[in-house]
Amino acid sequence: MIIYFSSTGNSQFVAEQIAAATNDKVISVRQAVANGEKNFTLAENENFGMVMPTYFGGFPSIVKEFFEQIKINVEGENHYSYFVATCGGGAGNFPTIAEKTLQNFSLKLDAEFVIFMVDNWTPFFDLTDKKYLQEAESKVEPALKEIIEKISRQEKIQIPASISDEEAEKRYAMYENLRYTKNFTVNENCVGCGKCARQCPLKVIEIQNKKPVWTQEKCALCLGCLHVCPKNAINFNNQTEGRGQYHNPRIKKII
Repeated sequence: MIIYFSSTGNSQFVAEQIAAATNDKVISVRQAVANGEKNFTLAENENFGMVMPTYFGGFPSIVKEFFEQIKINVEGENHYSYFVATCGGGAGNFPTIAEKTLQNFSLKLDAEFVIFMVDNWTPFFDLTDKKYLQEAESKVEPALKEIIEKISRQEKIQIPASISDEEAEKRYAMYENLRYTKNFTVNENCVGCGKCARQCPLKVIEIQNKKPVWTQEKCALCLGCLHVCPKNAINFNNQTEGRGQYHNPRIKKII
């Protein structure tokens, strides 16, 4: 079983590639949330993997809430459990968070991995920079191949957190503050196609009078709406206009 969350395809690509090599099934957090799925069974001898992007050094809110609400029926004791963090800048405090998450399901974290990919956080990363995109993309497959080999051998690997617990709390507080949907604006290029509403994993966007309207106070801040807009009409916090969009070229549809 591999549980993943993806907004622009990076974590989905990693999860699907690992699953293809290990014959494990994949579970999309966004799909499970949409379908109201909350009960899962981990069969005896089955691997348990998590593949997630890191948001401000921690879990995206949708992932955090998902793991707080679900139940996993763990059969037997022979399980190899691992976490793969996909990120562009740094993985933050993910080893601590992943370990605590697994403890809630009576599972022990055996291995931790980090894979650096194109970062979709356009307030910091300029995705019109072709050199950056090419360099980031070129490193993915060799790194993923190594990770898959280690998972296949069920290697036990521990990676220290790159930030302290105190710093992690500060960063996550920043994330919570930025999650307010009032930070999103839409310019005159919008054609009301509705792709942003369909992309939103929490379904907080509605098309009203041919324009997107954020109907809840907060969202997951995945920026999926921004990256999927065909007219690049969505701006976040007045920081993303003209800084490009991203969709993992190996993924046809985000699930």
